[in-house]
Amino acid sequence: MAVVEQLRDFLNVQAERARIYSAFEGAFVENLSGASPDSAFHRTCQGITTEFSRCSQKVREVEARLRSEDVGRADLADMLRRVQEQEREKLHLTAVHHVLRKSLRPSDRSRAQIASILPHRHVNAQQYSQQQAQPLEGQPQQQQQQQQEEEEGGGGRKRRFRGR
Repeated sequence: MAVVEQLRDFLNVQAERARIYSAFEGAFVENLSGASPDSAFHRTCQGITTEFSRCSQKVREVEARLRSEDVGRADLADMLRRVQEQEREKLHLTAVHHVLRKSLRPSDRSRAQIASILPHRHVNAQQYSQQQAQPLEGQPQQQQQQQQEEEEGGGGRKRRFRGR
């Protein structure tokens, strides 16, 4: 096979990896939202692991063909090897990211605890837990609102603070 065909095969594998990542994220979001149970997500992860293994095997085959005497493109084979290493790292980081996102999601039990601790407040336990799970998203907007309130606090006049 010519070099171009080898590289085309590699690009097809990369497109397949992108599809797998999309399915992985979709399954994770469904699980995180409660739309699918943990057991279904676990089975999906097993299937995704198998698919990623197949992709890696295909790239190793392309790499071997590029290194062969017929093609003699060890430079390209080395590049594919580096891509493989980066893909392995990306998969690891994606899994870690999923674990961290899941750990930030409060359980039903913690929602009940929040509701029992804060019954006197007009705080919906689910809204509170969602805010706690995403503290960085709302923070800048809250700061902007506080700043606006401070500026409008003096009868519509802006308060200016000067360092003295």
